[in-house]
Amino acid sequence: MPNIVRNTNQLTGSSLGYQQPGRAGRNEAGTFTDVPFETTNYYEALAYAQMAEVNGILYDVDQTFGKYRVTLHYPYNILNDPATEPGVSLWEITNNMVQKSVLDANNQLANACTQAEFYILGLFLENKSDYILQPTDGMTVTSQTGQIHYPETVLDGNQSNKILALNIGSPARTMANLIACGVTSYNVFQPQLKHTLSVNQQYRFIPGYVNVGRIISTDTMYNLYDIPDNLMFQLPNPINPAPASGKPVLNYGWFVNAPQANQIIRTKFQLVQAFDFGLWPIDIYGTPL
Repeated sequence: MPNIVRNTNQLTGSSLGYQQPGRAGRNEAGTFTDVPFETTNYYEALAYAQMAEVNGILYDVDQTFGKYRVTLHYPYNILNDPATEPGVSLWEITNNMVQKSVLDANNQLANACTQAEFYILGLFLENKSDYILQPTDGMTVTSQTGQIHYPETVLDGNQSNKILALNIGSPARTMANLIACGVTSYNVFQPQLKHTLSVNQQYRFIPGYVNVGRIISTDTMYNLYDIPDNLMFQLPNPINPAPASGKPVLNYGWFVNAPQANQIIRTKFQLVQAFDFGLWPIDIYGTPL
């Protein structure tokens, strides 16, 4: 093992203590190198400790029967370039349950409603206290090119509420009844993929903001972010729902969050980036890469 301090960090005009056999390897936090030095001079041992303090190197000093042993702990393999040495990569996936509006969620009732019915149900969802359900014949809800004809509302003779005509389709009528009973949200499982890279403090390949805020398809994720194919889980890759006439086009994909850097110990950092899977409107986020 090369004499790192003796050759590159000469601290005084005289020779310091002697480097002893060291050790190197890899643990859960990444690669490491331990370089010990021994001396019988207290001030030489102190000089090693001060050098480590100045350079941000972990160290410990042991004294036994007039001999001092100073061990420097490098957070990388000293035979490699610490600026480019690969870190410890960890991929995790969690399934979070989120609540979405019954009109936004990808469910069979919402998918069966027409665009005109969506407008009506949206009004009812926001102001249902202003309406009463009238399950009798009313105005026909029609959609024409460039126009949405809303059903007329009338005042009930005995109440101040507006009457919501329910001669709309059966799925929309069921949706309106659910909203009237307080069912306004729908549980959806949203997987989150997280990549954690543990590196030493001299690592220079800092993740940038490329694609942050974009939607990435599952197939592209494997290629773009070098996701290993031997993980203990599979990434969801469902078929996109068929676009309905007059409705926004929705595509499945992974929303790219901004990267984070967390210092876990003095000489180690964790670079973390998360990706949220969901169904996204391409009018807002664009077609997934």
